Amino acid sequence: MTAKPTEKFDPRTEKRLKDLGEKLNRTRKRLGISREKLAQKLGMHLMNYARIEQGKQNVTIEMLGRIVDGLGVKVVVVLEPSEPEPKPLLKSPKRPRPNLRPRRKALP
Repeated sequence: MTAKPTEKFDPRTEKRLKDLGEKLNRTRKRLGISREKLAQKLGMHLMNYARIEQGKQNVTIEMLGRIVDGLGVKVVVVLEPSEPEPKPLLKSPKRPRPNLRPRRKALP
């Protein structure tokens, strides 16, 4: 059996997956649950769960739901950003510039 190549993500997705994995790790440790016990409870291989906590594995909504159920926490606990993401700089729409020249009076 050949190893599956590591999935590549864009930098923003990589950061989000890493943040999610760190939150799952902290939450699990805070609750005193080992990776082995949680992986067993979820019915998944330990290495697959470890890759999720390391931010190397993409997570489906279904799997995220199973993980938070296994931890006994609400999904918002692991999805809430630890630091706010910077807001994108939006270009304002082009507005017509006001005409600042004085109007010439019409000739009679």
